[in-house]
Amino acid sequence: MSAIGTLAELPRAAFEFANVILTTPDAPIGQTPREVVWTHRGTTLYRYRSSRREHAIPVLLVFALINRPEIFDLRPGSSFVEFLLSEGFDVFLLDWGVPDEEDFDVGLAEFICDELHWAVRETLHAAGEEELTLLGWCIGGTLCAIYCALHPAGAVRNAVLLTTPYYSRPPQEGLYRHFAAIAAGHQPRATTGPAPKSTLAQLGEAFFNWDLYKQAIPDLLRTGLPNTLILTISASIIGVLLGMGLAVAGISRARWLRWPARMYTDILRGLPEVVIILLIGLGVGPVVGGLTGNNPYPLGIAALGLMAAAYVGEIFRSGIQSV
Repeated sequence: MSAIGTLAELPRAAFEFANVILTTPDAPIGQTPREVVWTHRGTTLYRYRSSRREHAIPVLLVFALINRPEIFDLRPGSSFVEFLLSEGFDVFLLDWGVPDEEDFDVGLAEFICDELHWAVRETLHAAGEEELTLLGWCIGGTLCAIYCALHPAGAVRNAVLLTTPYYSRPPQEGLYRHFAAIAAGHQPRATTGPAPKSTLAQLGEAFFNWDLYKQAIPDLLRTGLPNTLILTISASIIGVLLGMGLAVAGISRARWLRWPARMYTDILRGLPEVVIILLIGLGVGPVVGGLTGNNPYPLGIAALGLMAAAYVGEIFRSGIQSV
């Protein structure tokens, strides 16, 4: 697409992006009734009961660790869970929850050997069966594959893996090739030990770790300070010069000068600065990439300067009119 085409598409893309962000909470997802079967830490096992159960083998849905599992249960009429229930399956869903600072010590071993293994056990217990179907999506499929490799004679009768990454490198360097090593290196955590540190103590270690300060300060002075000064001084010069022009135009008797200046000032002062930076970086950046050599500094200076001009112009205008 040409530079002109890119600029022409920018308003439509910005409108669609804003529409998605603003209307996302209005989308009715995850509407199928369900009940909690089992929980552990942030992990929850749900069951979708069906009055039309025709298949004895339950289906356990396992999604990725980061995205939300509601992808299995979108709006009514477009729900995979709803479809499985209509086909007579007994459906369970494993929700990993939202990780926080308490989960810093949880890795693949815990997810597979603890959480997933226990979810399989609880699914079989709730369904009253000895086998199940394991359906994994994305990284959830990878976890299911590792689990099946660790328990080849286990309770998994059918394994369905969707968009599942196995190797991020050649087979001899595959990321998930050592399935058994996960179980071999997994040791149950001791039930006794030192009490977890309080939030205040963790904050103290994070913000008052002088060893980290000693390591970071030389880099901040050598790299961060010059870059900050370049951005600040350059943007200030642009802001003052353009702001003076906006101030003069804003008090002009000519409408063709006054109205554009007022519109510019009101729009840029009303938008969050991060939005201006994104518009310039994503909209103007590809157009002028050949001139700037894809260097982000000129775009950053332009964005900061344009924002500063809107505020500096108002300061100059109010000062002139107050005299």
